[in-house]
Amino acid sequence: MTLNFRKLIQFSFLVAFAILLVFNKATMWMIIFLTGIIAAFFFGRFYCGWICPINTLMEITGWVSKKLNFQQKNVLGWIKKSFVRYGLLGVFIGLMLFTIVSGKKMPILVIMVGAGTVITLFFKPSLWHRYLCPYGTILSVPGLLAKYKFQINKDTCIKCGVCKAVCPAEAVEMKNKKEFPQIIKSSCIQCSKCADKCPKQCIQYGKEKHHTPNNISI
Repeated sequence: MTLNFRKLIQFSFLVAFAILLVFNKATMWMIIFLTGIIAAFFFGRFYCGWICPINTLMEITGWVSKKLNFQQKNVLGWIKKSFVRYGLLGVFIGLMLFTIVSGKKMPILVIMVGAGTVITLFFKPSLWHRYLCPYGTILSVPGLLAKYKFQINKDTCIKCGVCKAVCPAEAVEMKNKKEFPQIIKSSCIQCSKCADKCPKQCIQYGKEKHHTPNNISI
């Protein structure tokens, strides 16, 4: 139910984004993104999982990749270094400031949509969601402070690791089968795939409970 509703919302925003492109009004999308930043302080990175046209196209590309039996590669170790993520964010902000000061229009958002879509053909989506996307880097800050999040009920969790396997953003940490999985707020894109696939239905979205399980170190 949640998955189908999310797909409907995704498709609606993708159509809205396409219309803005056709009428050369893509910059108006920034209003939606800024709204997403504000909302992330309370509800997490819903923009990423429910609204972002890049993610929507990435999911379509990922489906095509599987149908064609393409082997999506893991994220390379050096890309996980923080200088890559923040370096790309710096470039992104620099380009945005340049377009504002110079008055020249640059299809930055269109380029990002194309990059995210193509990358997903060959690499796992976490490469874009967690390490390359400047929008994701920005949203990770309010996402860390979100009041609501997906949480795992350790009383019913069987430590099967399904949530970690299906997460497209590497937002679930689980070092081994002896530890309960933990969802990282700043990386979670609120796609609900972990909750939908959990065999015990022990992952729920709600206000954060301020307690730390004994066998999880943060």
